[in-house]
Amino acid sequence: MRRTKEEAQKTKEEIVEAAANLFETIGFEMTTMEKIASAAGVTRGAIYWHFKNKGEVLEEIISGVGKRLSDIIDSSMESGNTPLKKLETLIYAVVDNFFDNEDFRRFIKITWYKLSSDEFEKITQKKSVFVQDFLDLMQSLIQEAIEAREIRGDLD
Repeated sequence: MRRTKEEAQKTKEEIVEAAANLFETIGFEMTTMEKIASAAGVTRGAIYWHFKNKGEVLEEIISGVGKRLSDIIDSSMESGNTPLKKLETLIYAVVDNFFDNEDFRRFIKITWYKLSSDEFEKITQKKSVFVQDFLDLMQSLIQEAIEAREIRGDLD
């Protein structure tokens, strides 16, 4: 049976959602492609059409969260406000996202508590780059706020 692009995308999203739920509840190691297929209501073939393995499904989950966080950063930086206001907007947006977005909380649970050491190492490397970029951005905004005399330069 031939599917439309929209149907294929919907199937992919259902697979990712089912996998995320399983990764969160039983862990990455205990989740099989068969369990993902069953939870998503699709065949294993449908999963393999979109993903080579469950590691690629995990990458898709991480990519979605990363995209959302990048969007938050972009909108905070494009607000046209002062450096201090951008910093404040960014911090509030990230904290709000943590409390309001179930996908983000699930991502934290999966990546911190539900991965084997090998998978955790791979994910940690990717998260470290994002975290460092985020910290660099915050430092840059603080420096800009100091230069704009919005905050004192002698604060620790």
